[in-house]
Amino acid sequence: MRRGLLVELLHAAVSPGSLTFGCAVTGYRRTGAGVRVETAGGPLDAAALVGADGFRSRVARALQPGLAERYAGFPAWRGLTTAPGLAPVQLWGERQELGVVPLGDGLAYWFATVREPEGGGAPDELAHLSRAFDGWPDPVARVLAATDPASVSRNDVLDRERLRRWADGPVVVMGDAAHPMRPHLGQGGGQALVDAALLASLLAVPGTPAAAFTSFEQQRRRPTERLVRASRAASRVVDAPPAVHRLSALVPDAVVRRILSG
Repeated sequence: MRRGLLVELLHAAVSPGSLTFGCAVTGYRRTGAGVRVETAGGPLDAAALVGADGFRSRVARALQPGLAERYAGFPAWRGLTTAPGLAPVQLWGERQELGVVPLGDGLAYWFATVREPEGGGAPDELAHLSRAFDGWPDPVARVLAATDPASVSRNDVLDRERLRRWADGPVVVMGDAAHPMRPHLGQGGGQALVDAALLASLLAVPGTPAAAFTSFEQQRRRPTERLVRASRAASRVVDAPPAVHRLSALVPDAVVRRILSG
């Protein structure tokens, strides 16, 4: 499913008037009645705060000042293509990879990584990738040729220091704010949705937000930390010699799934 479509579906389920945009959170402090959230538009008083503000979460950095991050060694590119007849595929080369996931309606999502310095960026990212993947087997050239350059995004992949705690009384973090992971297992967005579903169910039970947040961390920390490690391990495969890539094709899919599921 396209991320934009998913966001539209989620937006449609939100009560009108309950969202405020352009109001960045800069921090918080606990109060006797709950939490005072500091925002660019002024303070907001609330019973609880859920920091779902991504990798560079200000809420996470209030929980753990000085939270360190480190470049993983490669950016991730993503795009949408209209190349016909695509099947799911993932191709590995020397310090490069490209994968394709059909979405239906004539669209497919693709992702790519190439080892290169942090903070780069080409005037034409699509042309840059076409050169980087020149000579790769089908359907790489078709996928890139049928991609709208406006759909291509590039983001440096970063690892972040482990957050020692997710909750602080009536404050909690979730999704990438709590457990950012490399994109190689495609689990970042999915795990954020699991977080949201569990949080909703815990908050629906009589009790305080603080109790719900403590239970949330207890239930979600170990599964997500396993995925953080697994996604990092999967990314290291890209750096393996080509001979290892060829041998990996001999490993049965059931074995790979069992390894990834822990």
